[in-house]
Amino acid sequence: MACPRCQIVPDAHSFNYFGTTNDVKYYYTSPARARDYRETPETLSYYKMHINAAKQGKWIWIIDCEGMQIKHYSSMEIIKNMIKVLLDEHKGFLLKICIIHPNTWIKTALTMMKPFLKKETVEKIQIIEGDKMELLVGLEKLGVPIKWLITVFSMPKEPSVLPVVL
Repeated sequence: MACPRCQIVPDAHSFNYFGTTNDVKYYYTSPARARDYRETPETLSYYKMHINAAKQGKWIWIIDCEGMQIKHYSSMEIIKNMIKVLLDEHKGFLLKICIIHPNTWIKTALTMMKPFLKKETVEKIQIIEGDKMELLVGLEKLGVPIKWLITVFSMPKEPSVLPVVL
């Protein structure tokens, strides 16, 4: 279910379902492709609405940091609260978080939070670096539907409505 903001502006946030493989659903987020990047009092509740749509079964979240600028960075408070929601409400559902095109902000945030996370949580977070081919190979090993990602990788990096799963 889209949040109220995305019902009005479809590319306000970036949380897109793009396929299922072996009963695992895959979702993609690209902060640089989201039209709304300023934090508001509703930000966490909107994010929560998006990720709760995935809670109907096992899922993997791919977060693409390519094209992110400082304006796209979430506050440590939002990141901390999102991790809490994922740990409390998605345990047993969220299998892995794959971060592609990681930037210094993401790497620093993860390093700062790592000592406060359980080992099982840290093991769910996987950073995949490299050129497009290396990323695709790394993601393919996880069972990610590659055809959709190839389409996304070839699209402009600015806000846009991503392709629909066929």
